[in-house]
Amino acid sequence: MPKLSIIIPVYNVEKYLEQCLDSILAQSIKDIEIICINDNSTDKSSKILEKYANYDKRIILINHIENKGPGKSRNDGIEIAKGEYIMFIDPDDWFENNACELAYNQIKQNNNDMVFFGFQRVYEETGTTIVDTKKLKNFLEHTDNQINLSQIQDNFLEAGYTWSQIYSREFLIKNSIRYSETYLCEDLIFVIRTIINSPTISILNQPIYNYRIRKSSLCNSLKTFWKDIFLNRYMALDIIEKSDKKSNFIYPYLIYLITSVNYWFKQISYQYPKYNKEFYIEMRNFYIEINSKYDIKKISDKINYKQFKKIINEPWKKYRITNFIKNVFEIINLDIYKIITIFGIKLKLKREIRN
Repeated sequence: MPKLSIIIPVYNVEKYLEQCLDSILAQSIKDIEIICINDNSTDKSSKILEKYANYDKRIILINHIENKGPGKSRNDGIEIAKGEYIMFIDPDDWFENNACELAYNQIKQNNNDMVFFGFQRVYEETGTTIVDTKKLKNFLEHTDNQINLSQIQDNFLEAGYTWSQIYSREFLIKNSIRYSETYLCEDLIFVIRTIINSPTISILNQPIYNYRIRKSSLCNSLKTFWKDIFLNRYMALDIIEKSDKKSNFIYPYLIYLITSVNYWFKQISYQYPKYNKEFYIEMRNFYIEINSKYDIKKISDKINYKQFKKIINEPWKKYRITNFIKNVFEIINLDIYKIITIFGIKLKLKREIRN
């Protein structure tokens, strides 16, 4: 049995794939298997994978005869993995040279079900690199190397990227933890299924993973698969509602749900405004449903509650009209100034203060 299985879903990433694979082959821990799932790539990714598989026998290559998405690819990887522990990496990202050894030592020595670690955001367009360990900060005060996530449920989605964790394969198999087989937001279901099974965790507060942010990748996925955003959130809600951990996790999840859907609405509005109406209707229906089942006022200080109520109370046409009026003419009163917006032009005027 290898110490570690590393699972990589691959689809049309010829520009980045070699850097990813090189970073894995250069790892200081050598007793690993590298499971590459070629999801019917149409570029040179297939040839690159074949070249590397011929070079290093630790590479196991699975070829999909049709494109099935990253969730299905990772699930196929889990099914054949033989490692004691499992890590995931996206094919346009890369590890630091000692990443796998540090993660393995942390989870092995503490006998954890999973370990969270830090990462670096690498912005392709600008070349800017930002170290991101902030998602771990809410866990650090609890770090006794045997944290049970049910004890800190308010923070359970703060580090939800599955590539920023290492997992016990036995824990994943025993609890049937798998990804949603969609193309966007597929990791949400994996995270929820992990959390409700109360894993013990510890923290490796070092940035050992390099997360490349590619604008084009997000745009293409969002344009084609934006409905997956709602599909996976409905599924996650259903999983929590049926769980005996519902009382612990339902409101933390609703905070995440509302804030994340608002985020995606902004992305749609900015990048693909022609989908605004469809997205808004889907979002409004979702909000009406959860508002009828739960007391959203309980989390009003954690979300934009004013916006939440506005969406519930305004069908699409009314929302469009009120937003148009707001953009044409708006007055905001501050302490000593008022901000007047007229056709997008903002005027700052000093207010007359009367005693």
